[in-house]
Amino acid sequence: MLLLGAVITLLPHIASMYFGKYVLKLTTVENIGGLIGAGTKTASLNAITDETGSSIFSLTFTPAFAIGNILLTSMGPIMITLLQ
Repeated sequence: MLLLGAVITLLPHIASMYFGKYVLKLTTVENIGGLIGAGTKTASLNAITDETGSSIFSLTFTPAFAIGNILLTSMGPIMITLLQ
């Protein structure tokens, strides 16, 4: 069960990194910032900003964070309705 949880958690991020790099031709900064924002992980943005000493990741974090929060809010009730 633990292994299945790890796979379910990591697989979308790994697939998104490869999709962004090879299909969309995003730079590493754009890719990482977008993934952190889409996952709505502000703590991760703070950690990577402290580690690199640069706030460049926040450029791609912000739009993805806004869209991620909208989707989290709107898809919750839709999923509950579909499960009933």
